[in-house]
Amino acid sequence: MIHLIFFSIFYIRGLEKAELSGVYTLKVVVRGNLDYMIIHLPLPVNYRGCTTYQKVLSTDYSIQPSPKGKKILIKKTGSFLKVRYGRISNTVCTIRVNFSVERGINLEDIPDDRPGKPIMEKTKSIRPDYKEIISLAERLAMGHYTIKDISNQIVYYIGNNIDYYIYGNEDAVNTLKDGSGNCMGISALAVSLFRASGVESRLVTGISLEDDKKYTFRKDNLIYSVRFSSFEDLHQWCEIRFPTCGWAELEPQGHSCFVPVGYIRLATGEEGIDYPYLIVYSYRGRPSVKYSVSVEGKIRRLVSHFKSERVERRGYKPIIMAE
Repeated sequence: MIHLIFFSIFYIRGLEKAELSGVYTLKVVVRGNLDYMIIHLPLPVNYRGCTTYQKVLSTDYSIQPSPKGKKILIKKTGSFLKVRYGRISNTVCTIRVNFSVERGINLEDIPDDRPGKPIMEKTKSIRPDYKEIISLAERLAMGHYTIKDISNQIVYYIGNNIDYYIYGNEDAVNTLKDGSGNCMGISALAVSLFRASGVESRLVTGISLEDDKKYTFRKDNLIYSVRFSSFEDLHQWCEIRFPTCGWAELEPQGHSCFVPVGYIRLATGEEGIDYPYLIVYSYRGRPSVKYSVSVEGKIRRLVSHFKSERVERRGYKPIIMAE
């Protein structure tokens, strides 16, 4: 679960850079007989966007037991390790991916681009065409004309009205109806609201490392502290597109647009709607297939400098913004 408080990517100026290293492990437990099984597991990718970059320093992997075949697939949505097993029964399959990446955030020059016409491109989880989502998007964008201001309105609304629940809804419509969802449902709702507002948006799947960074700002003889906590786990967030500079990662949970430096990007778009891995199998009899993912890693900050803050209060919850 990710919980971020009082932070806004488009109203803070500064830089942050870090090296992240660790391992994530996919474990698949098969009880019964399978004719074959194929696993697609995404790997960390090189990425450069409007506000964030990611450089892969190293990756390697181990697979137990030895598969029938394996190869790396390069797709538009990311790089995937494809593992194929032949006939197996009563087996535990384990894939471990060791990684080291450099991540950087640059929040110095966010453009004042304006949104276009509503984008009605939908999937099973993302529904910008849903009546209530259209109505909410229009209400949130009222009086706001730039992508960064509309983004702040959407994220602030989600943070105040949508609760995180790990076993919650995974789609936009039910997350909005019930007022709760997991990271997939919250991200799908955010993407739906962005598209309904005329902002290009898509899902991002990755992993987060454990972090508890505290930022302290001084303004008008007052000190403001901002803390976010993240846990080692799979995670999903989203990104929006600025016409003049490209894609910008965005965290729709809590009260933040800011994507922490401790996130590692794996896959983009439709490959990441449900989970960042895909298991395909056929079988005879009644097998049981269960899988789990664990994450371990560390963050070494190289640069961490944010500045030029001011505080705007809305109701009982403050948002920190830049001048």
